[in-house]
Amino acid sequence: MKLEINYKELQTRLHPSLVDLSNREMSNVDAVLKVVKNVKAVQSELEDYMKAYNTLTTENCVKGEDGNPILEDGKTLSYPDEETKKKVIKKLSDLQMKVVKINLEPITKADLKDLQVSPNLIIGLGKLFNS
Repeated sequence: MKLEINYKELQTRLHPSLVDLSNREMSNVDAVLKVVKNVKAVQSELEDYMKAYNTLTTENCVKGEDGNPILEDGKTLSYPDEETKKKVIKKLSDLQMKVVKINLEPITKADLKDLQVSPNLIIGLGKLFNS
């Protein structure tokens, strides 16, 4: 199935639920293979997200003589002015809401029949869960 999801939901709901599922013992080999395929696809998409995130955060930040970003208090990127910082924050917000399409294998009730699952796991799987 082709799932349309924004990066925020992918990062905060689907990925954690798939990781949770991947850490459980499963006797159904077909279900295990579905989970593995889905985790790999989601991780690949999140790598693309992180590349875009890093580019957005560092392209307009203040850099030292060595070309590396300067950190305020050793942890926060510094920007030349408040306007630039606001633009970066807006672009990051837009990036989080960007909808991507990922080819994933639906997870069915039959795939989970031997597992104890919480409602939060099912909620996190969202449209990927096909009862």
